[in-house]
Amino acid sequence: MRGELFAVLTLLLILGAGWLAYVWVFERAGDADLLVQSVIGDVQHARADGRVSQAQEGEALEREDRIRAGGDGQAVLAFGPQMRVTVTPGSEVVVVDVTAEGVRLDLEGGEVQATVRPGGGTLGIGAEGRLFEMEDADLRMIRADDGTVAVESLRGNVRFGVEGATQELHAGERVVAPRGRPPLPPSSSEELLLQVQWPSRRSRSERATISGRTEPGASVRVGGPGEWVTVRAAEDGSFAAETPLAEGVNEVRVEATSVLGNVGRSSGTLERDTTAPVVGVEIR
Repeated sequence: MRGELFAVLTLLLILGAGWLAYVWVFERAGDADLLVQSVIGDVQHARADGRVSQAQEGEALEREDRIRAGGDGQAVLAFGPQMRVTVTPGSEVVVVDVTAEGVRLDLEGGEVQATVRPGGGTLGIGAEGRLFEMEDADLRMIRADDGTVAVESLRGNVRFGVEGATQELHAGERVVAPRGRPPLPPSSSEELLLQVQWPSRRSRSERATISGRTEPGASVRVGGPGEWVTVRAAEDGSFAAETPLAEGVNEVRVEATSVLGNVGRSSGTLERDTTAPVVGVEIR
């Protein structure tokens, strides 16, 4: 009887050890998978073999797979318990690589928000040939329609390369990289730099050209009560826009909004006077 009991206990121990080994192996394998954790609205999963379907929670993503969030869609990607990447509405990412050490994505357009906690591995997100990496940080990253890339560190340090050297973006700092140009120096100010070149304060013209400089890719609104003109700052940050002038004194406002949403404002007055006498010179 004791022998039979011993045999049963031995068998249970073997089965228990086998089950623990199974769980350990597959949990380890699952930690090296990039999964679709949650889906809201229209989110497409485009696979490397050409198949496209609505993304489903729990799906594993492989190299060259794409996640496309529609205008009302959003997806959260997970790599183990310590890494999350949120693909916001109207955005697209492609999976470049997934290893046991971490994940590499490319942002094709739109915005992602990412969090990596200690022990979560390395997350690299690339866009326009630039790579931003982190191990213990939170960030926002935007790739604008004109190719401008903007990154903001919300917590921790984010690494990126500039002319063969590595720089770090610290918590509270942002960096903007215009397409085809070196990144601008990191900035920690929430107020957006805005320099306005005002034309002559008094003229007879019915329109005035307002020019200046701000952050590359920023949206610049110029105008006042009744009419606004919106332009986008060029790769060097320059902008120019025409605004109509009514007879008399006009208050003109300039408002620039960066790719990351930082705002800079300026205002001035321009006078249109068509009643002033024209001074002529009589030649005898």
